Amino acid sequence: MLTKRKKLNEVTKVQRHDTDTGSPEVQIALLTRRIEELSAHLTKNNKDKHSRRGLLGLVADRRKHLKYLETSNKRAYGTIVKKLGSRNSTEVRFEAADSSAILSLCGADYFLIFTCYQPHC
Repeated sequence: MLTKRKKLNEVTKVQRHDTDTGSPEVQIALLTRRIEELSAHLTKNNKDKHSRRGLLGLVADRRKHLKYLETSNKRAYGTIVKKLGSRNSTEVRFEAADSSAILSLCGADYFLIFTCYQPHC
């Protein structure tokens, strides 16, 4: 759970002006922090299905905010992605030693199994 101090620290990193609390950048930063904390919780408590559902909702909300920011302000989108180290799931590229690889989603127990038949994955 985010305390007031943690929330304030996240807001001051990305806010547009001193009283900014609702811009897309701030909302994305707060969602990212909540996702990180919930992912850590789920690694310890892997049977907590209710929190896992909440995590998926947070990821969906963050994806929607990122998509909005990308269409409305590409410069702000680029800076927020660099600051937070998050990226859009469509931009993920990786190389595998064989034809299949396993990619973990948010540190949770859900896995995406990807089979690549083309050399340029």
